[in-house]
Amino acid sequence: MEDQINAFTEFGGYDLNLDQQDMQDLYDFITGTDAAGNNYFAKALSDPKILVQTAWFALNGKQMIDDITDYFQKEITQVR
Repeated sequence: MEDQINAFTEFGGYDLNLDQQDMQDLYDFITGTDAAGNNYFAKALSDPKILVQTAWFALNGKQMIDDITDYFQKEITQVR
């Protein structure tokens, strides 16, 4: 898990600039548990709204980021 978090430096061509605290927060959310022993990530995914949003993002998130990036790059080019 740590290797994947350390390697998660960009998404959709966008540099994430994750600092150590960002990476630790991600690791803690994925692997950590609350006082009752419930995994934070599993608990989040037990909410149907979060589950659907996460599934949609897994399927379409990269394309969405790419589309937004392309749009703003074109807008910036037109302004210049």
